[in-house]
Amino acid sequence: MRVTRPLRLRGGVAPRNRAKVPTIISKETFALANEPLEANKKLGPDGWRWLGGRVCDNRQMRQGLLDEVVWKEIALLLEDRHLIEDEFERRLTAARNADLTQRPEETLRRDPARSRKSVERLLTAYQGSHLSLEELRSRMPNLRSCEQACLSALQAIENQ
Repeated sequence: MRVTRPLRLRGGVAPRNRAKVPTIISKETFALANEPLEANKKLGPDGWRWLGGRVCDNRQMRQGLLDEVVWKEIALLLEDRHLIEDEFERRLTAARNADLTQRPEETLRRDPARSRKSVERLLTAYQGSHLSLEELRSRMPNLRSCEQACLSALQAIENQ
């Protein structure tokens, strides 16, 4: 008889077939194998790594609580538009100042396509009224110059 949800809800129990299963290990072997399991219950899941037992006495933190704290901090950071813009500009400046001829050729071949894709995204955002004309005008030259710099570096590599 299968144990179905309606049967469980009524408090019903399906009869269990009790078959005799032959013993394949001795009681002593079972006891020896069970000792580390019992020790883990006392030392924690990673206590076996150290001879003296668990090194850290800190309590374990629940993941749900940690996730909540981290997401609150991320939300606060994302709300600060200037922080995001400053970081974007910092990375863009670092990328512009990097010596492009030292970068691997395959990366240089991918970057112009990425720049074109970014231009398309900016145009789509502008067309969808998610971006003002001033923001579009301020961001577009950086992308175009990055694309041109990559193409020039590729040309220099080919000329060499």
